Amino acid sequence: LLAQLTQPLSKLETPNLAEPISENINALKDQLVQALVQLNESRASTILAQCFALFSLEDVTLNIVAPALRQIGEDWHQGLINIATEHFASAFLIGKLQSIMNAQEINSNDLILVGCAPNERHEIGALMFAMLLRKHGLNARYLSADLPLPDLPMTAINSPRPTSTFRFLRAVNSPAGVL
Repeated sequence: LLAQLTQPLSKLETPNLAEPISENINALKDQLVQALVQLNESRASTILAQCFALFSLEDVTLNIVAPALRQIGEDWHQGLINIATEHFASAFLIGKLQSIMNAQEINSNDLILVGCAPNERHEIGALMFAMLLRKHGLNARYLSADLPLPDLPMTAINSPRPTSTFRFLRAVNSPAGVL
C-alpha cells in the first residue's frame, strides 16, 4: 500500500527551496503547482505572498490560482499525482482564499448568498466568486459545498434581506471544467 501511495510522488523533482520566485504570471502558476504537488506549504505560501504583492486579487485568483487548480486536477486525472496530493492542494488554497475573503471590507447591506448545489464537492469556484464579490465591497456570504435544496431558501428567509443567491455546478466533461 505504501508503494502505491508514494509511487506517483516518485515522478516529482526534489524541492529546491532556494529557487527564486518569478514575477511572470505563468511562471508563478507553475511554481505554485510545483510547491503544492510537493506538499511544500511554506514554499506555496511564499509564492502566493509574492503573487499578491505583484498583482491584484482578481489577477491572482483568475490567472494563477484557478489555472494552478486546473493543472493539478488534470495531473490527477492523468495519474501523475494521487488524490491525497490533489486534496492537499485544494484544502491549502481554500484556507488561503477563505482568509482573504474574511478580511475584505463590506460596504453594502445587500446580502448575496453563494454556495454549491447538492452533491457538488468542488467548491473552490464558488468560493472564488464570493471572495471577488466581497473584494468589491459586496456583502457576499459563502455557504460552502453540497447544500441541500431546502437549505438555501431557509437560509435566505432567516437572513437579513438577501438580494441574490448563487448555486454552483461543475461541468463534468473534463477535469478542466471543474472551475
